Amino acid sequence: LPKLPSGVDSKRCVLRMRYNITTGDFDQNLDSHANCDPKDNTCTNSPIADRNNREALTYLNFLDDPDDIYSVSFAVNTDQHSRTFQDRSYAFDIKRLPNEPKCNKKIHNLNVRGKRGNIVNVYPSVEYDFTPSDLSIESEDCIHIQWIGSDYNPDRQPNNAEGGPYNPNNINEAKADRSNFVQIEDSSKNFPLHVNKIKNPFFSDSNGNIDKELIKRFYFIDQNTKDCNNLTQLILRNPNNRQARERDPKNCAKLNAALNPYFQGPLVKVWNKGVFHFMSTRNNNFSNRSQKVKITVGACTNNCENGNNSLNGLQIFGIIAGVIVAANGLAAVSVGLFKLGYLNKLKYQLSSGRRGGQTKALGKPLN
Repeated sequence: LPKLPSGVDSKRCVLRMRYNITTGDFDQNLDSHANCDPKDNTCTNSPIADRNNREALTYLNFLDDPDDIYSVSFAVNTDQHSRTFQDRSYAFDIKRLPNEPKCNKKIHNLNVRGKRGNIVNVYPSVEYDFTPSDLSIESEDCIHIQWIGSDYNPDRQPNNAEGGPYNPNNINEAKADRSNFVQIEDSSKNFPLHVNKIKNPFFSDSNGNIDKELIKRFYFIDQNTKDCNNLTQLILRNPNNRQARERDPKNCAKLNAALNPYFQGPLVKVWNKGVFHFMSTRNNNFSNRSQKVKITVGACTNNCENGNNSLNGLQIFGIIAGVIVAANGLAAVSVGLFKLGYLNKLKYQLSSGRRGGQTKALGKPLN
């Protein structure tokens, strides 16, 4: 990864991706002299014979019989023989890590993919989805939840897409992408958990206590409530027109007051372990238009601020050896199955070798 110069906290970069395809039937080391002359309709400078301009050169005989009847013809189209099929440019910022939260482990990126519309509308793209949609991390890892969309999609109305804001040039059109990120009980549910009913919060402090302000930010994606109307106000302004209410720029329930389709969530340090599920309230539409994500948080295994949550075999052996030395005795140690760093079973028996006495158990077996 590129490094920021000293004293620079952010740098704008541009990534250009091109999908090129070129035939190997002609010299690759060409220059501008091989370009078509605008005054030459047959394009004789070009090494490729196009069937529209030099049709005779697309009929060739590859046999030793000189009769032209044995010629074969080729589907030669210069538009296809050497061209750029896709050319996309993306601007992005590389930023210095903030001082808080202190991320000394992995940083995971969680985004939104897809565009406004149903599966037929958006082809060859996809409908809205989180990416990755199934993410596994460790406790004390950091996650950067951010996404980008567009305000210039083709016009898509309910039930092909949700919300607004409307096109500034035509209030009857809706072209914008918006998403949010709210916790649900499990992937079969389609309504968010009320903040007071979240038993195991994904957004929490280092002690596992719920962070309601962070939840609110991902829930409402930084919309200014001064720009928002409630449903009663929306109905008064747009009577007998539900679609107009859904496109209304002051409909914050549809996330319409978000100023642009880019949402940059803060860097979040994850503390609580468990399996967490999230959805977008605006775009999640039961069936194939499901915008959900599953995040599995396992135990921290290294560089842990709260101490290592799991012990490996060598660490456990060291603890046992320390106990043995402290007891000044001999030991027969039986260690059971280790799985993901957890000790499932440990049995030990200590005997006083020097004194020749009876077997003395210093602890109960862990079953």
